[in-house]
Amino acid sequence: MVISKNVPVIQNIAQSNKTFKFSSTDNEESFLVNKKILGEEWEYFNKEIEYNYNSWGYRTKEFDQLKDDYMIVFGCSFTEGIGLHYDDLWSTKLGKELNLDVLNLGMGATGIDFQFYNTILIHNHVVKKGKLPKLIVYQWPDKYRKTYAFNTNENGEDRINLELFSASYPKNVHPKSAMDYYDWYIKSYVDNKGEQTKDIALGITLCNNLWDSLKIPVVNWQWNTNIENQLDYIYENDLKILNIYDNTNVKARDRSHNGSVAQTMVVDEILMMLKADNKVYCSLEDWDSVLDYYRPNGSSKSWYLNETGEFDYPKMWGVWNLFNIEDGNKPFGHDVIVENTTPKYGDDVVFQTKDEIRGKKHLYIINVYDNQFFKKNEEIGFKCISEQYINDIKNGKCKIVMIHQFEGYSASSSKNNDLDIIDSWISEMDLPHESVYYIHGNLLVDEVRKEKGFKFNCVPISIFDSWIDYRVFKDEMVEFKPVDNGFLFLSYNRNPRYHRVYLVSEFLRQGLLNKGRVSIGKFDSDETESIKLLSEMSPLIIDRTLDINWAGNLELPDHEATFMSIVTETLIDESVLFISEKIWKPVVVGHPFMILGNVGTLKYIKDLGFKTFDKWFDESYDNETIHHKRVDMVVNEIIRYRDKSIDELKAIREEMRETCVYNRNRFLEIIKDKYDYDGMGGSNNKKPLVEIFKEIYKTF
Repeated sequence: MVISKNVPVIQNIAQSNKTFKFSSTDNEESFLVNKKILGEEWEYFNKEIEYNYNSWGYRTKEFDQLKDDYMIVFGCSFTEGIGLHYDDLWSTKLGKELNLDVLNLGMGATGIDFQFYNTILIHNHVVKKGKLPKLIVYQWPDKYRKTYAFNTNENGEDRINLELFSASYPKNVHPKSAMDYYDWYIKSYVDNKGEQTKDIALGITLCNNLWDSLKIPVVNWQWNTNIENQLDYIYENDLKILNIYDNTNVKARDRSHNGSVAQTMVVDEILMMLKADNKVYCSLEDWDSVLDYYRPNGSSKSWYLNETGEFDYPKMWGVWNLFNIEDGNKPFGHDVIVENTTPKYGDDVVFQTKDEIRGKKHLYIINVYDNQFFKKNEEIGFKCISEQYINDIKNGKCKIVMIHQFEGYSASSSKNNDLDIIDSWISEMDLPHESVYYIHGNLLVDEVRKEKGFKFNCVPISIFDSWIDYRVFKDEMVEFKPVDNGFLFLSYNRNPRYHRVYLVSEFLRQGLLNKGRVSIGKFDSDETESIKLLSEMSPLIIDRTLDINWAGNLELPDHEATFMSIVTETLIDESVLFISEKIWKPVVVGHPFMILGNVGTLKYIKDLGFKTFDKWFDESYDNETIHHKRVDMVVNEIIRYRDKSIDELKAIREEMRETCVYNRNRFLEIIKDKYDYDGMGGSNNKKPLVEIFKEIYKTF
């Protein structure tokens, strides 16, 4: 075996571009003997094995033939697959499980230092080629094996010849050219545990660190031995080596190497390890004595006295995070502080302190609850993030993840500059733009980011469908059972946003207000005559106070008493698509609906697999960009049904039944998968966030 300038790894010249029926300890003589002894029931009685070696002398395809998604495996004859069909190799099986092509650099009789040398060489090659692997797996061989190098000149070419030494083999097995070194090898390496430990500790550590510097995951495993304790000599070394024991008696064709069952065992163990390591680590700031808990990420440890000279609570919080504004502004308990700071994401997300997380890849999560956070924090930005974490971000070991999932204002056309502020914070701290993520409820946020040319990441999210408790559903959808004259439509408008005020004022102007069940909060405006009159009438209450946000409440009587719902979404701004819980209420109870929201809301609903009611309503309003016209178009549709009798409306509702049932079933289908409903009402409404975290984690 040689190292030369002509091949990017250690080359086994004797095997280069060769195909054999037998190799190494898997020889024909032994095979014929075993065939007679073991008979036709032997796995290899009629099973042929072919050893195909590439131009480098390895039992694998050529580097240039590899797909872009591939892994590199290192090891000795067990990884090379002596005595085994290629399809039975652990690397082949693992590649299929992970959908990765395989570059198998396993070489028989080699030791730890051989893997180290080959790592340096192939690392150099893949970097220069710009073709990085997705995964590295090391099978660490017997620790007593050692590789010695000799300078040679073959046909005028300078080479480094490598000779392999092993205390497991008799002295006379070693090549004559190296016989003089055998005794020295025994004394200097086998007997001298210091030299051995040095090779193990430094070699394995450096191999892992080389790939880690390229953000490529590494799996380390070994057979029935323990070299992990020899890694303890390295400062702050946290490498883990999977130790696998073969308790089967199934052997390869050569009757000395572990067989196909053991190869499958290795795959199972590695897959279990990869799954077990599928945790997301998140960093915590220091303990705050005022909160009696860790201070929220991104907030000031001086409570902004150092930054602004004024005492203030964490700027990403609203007053509603500290006080129950629906119950006399009573302060919340300590459990709310904890949940606001470290939400319960489940077992896959682990929060750790500075000391615990040191050296690990991690997410720095900033939970944003206040729409005004970016404006209030504009001059402060990321300056409150601890220096340790800022350094981790700059060194590629940490990513900032801001979560503002319950609102959709960012990137709206109404003079919102949240994205511009985020970009300025990144530049001010000289952070890599790709290390910052913004998870937001505006489903168009990433499109706007791209239009603005910003390089950080925006991830849209919509989780309000989890607010509806599906255990409230009846076995059948709600029937149309009017109880008074307000039976035509249902429209909730607790917060008197302008588009809602205009809609309800049009109900009033057109004589529709008493035809439906309508609520609207108190407001004061005299913009038009009908708005002024409505202002004087406000608040309009159906049957419960508007001082409480009933977002998660599902009032079946309101739906039973009315023909249809007019859903007024939270936002109508351009450059925004925001879907709250409001639309899901009529869906889950089987209530026909029209939606006054952002342009394209109905299209989005359809793209999710739902049906709308375009057979009965003109839904072109969904494309109207001028909101006054959009409101007028919705109101005109209601006017079409104003004079219909209850019996006529019941007949139309019967026509709509198929669509209503379909939509409710589609909703159940989506949420059961999206939130892991267990059939008893239990669910994980943070599952979509956890999945985003895991996708971000893959980018390390």
